Amino acid sequence: MLIFLCYKSKIKTFIVNLDRRPDRMKTFKKTCKEVDFLNWQRFSAIDGSLIHKENTSLLPGEIGVLMTHFEIIKKCYEENLNNVLILEDDVSFTDQIN
Repeated sequence: MLIFLCYKSKIKTFIVNLDRRPDRMKTFKKTCKEVDFLNWQRFSAIDGSLIHKENTSLLPGEIGVLMTHFEIIKKCYEENLNNVLILEDDVSFTDQIN
């Protein structure tokens, strides 16, 4: 689980979430309300388990992550976004740094 120090920010934030995991999106939304993190947009993750790739050492999940991040980068280019934050739907927020 990723621990992320959250400041109120105007940076466009994409939350990567598989369509088949609405439970994780529900949990994320609840967490956002608790920490007042409101500036985000869900991005539908590419499910690597549904893609058949030959001649690669990448696992299906790795293929999905790679392709999803590539699609977000393309979107940023199209929308002329210079700075974005990409988070997974299981992110945790904290104000504590050890």
